[in-house]
Amino acid sequence: MKKLLSALFFVLFVQLIHAENDNQSRMAVDEYIDWLTSVITLSDQQVAEIRELRRDYVNAVSGIAENNFQLRNEKQIQFWEKRNKQLDRESLITLGIIQITEYELGKVKEMLGFDDAQVADLKEKLNSYNKVLMGAKYIYDTNSQDFKDVEQMVYQRTYDAIEEICSESQKQRCGDMKGAILTKINNYIDGYIHYNTNSTIN
Repeated sequence: MKKLLSALFFVLFVQLIHAENDNQSRMAVDEYIDWLTSVITLSDQQVAEIRELRRDYVNAVSGIAENNFQLRNEKQIQFWEKRNKQLDRESLITLGIIQITEYELGKVKEMLGFDDAQVADLKEKLNSYNKVLMGAKYIYDTNSQDFKDVEQMVYQRTYDAIEEICSESQKQRCGDMKGAILTKINNYIDGYIHYNTNSTIN
């Protein structure tokens, strides 16, 4: 009897864990879809298809260790690639501007300690640079020298804008962190635009 009760308890425990994981997964997917539909217009069919892709992505990364950045990044880039096939050019440009800018702002806040006012000042400039970058993605072959020239210009202007907003007390750190900041930004854009799974974009 004890063995039977133990077995039943174990089965119930496993079912509860699966139910909790399913609930968390559903919430994560719902939050993503809510955000996505707040920034671009999607048809019901697009929402359904992207919801399924996002569910697959969430389930895939849930089984990957937090510190396995390479594999987690590969799954993220694979999701971007599949999701982007569902979107029109206007939506892709809008989404690219938002996602790249938000990543950059998050990194400078984390790495340089920018306050909210500095982040707000920087956002408008980065939005404009990333609009040029995303526009170029649909004008040039992304492996062409023309596109690489645009990328390089955007990287330089992005750093110049960051440097301009650094306060006197932050200038030394801005200079010291230049290489690290540009590497992070470069890797993220490399993954987002070129679907390069060799980049570490965390």
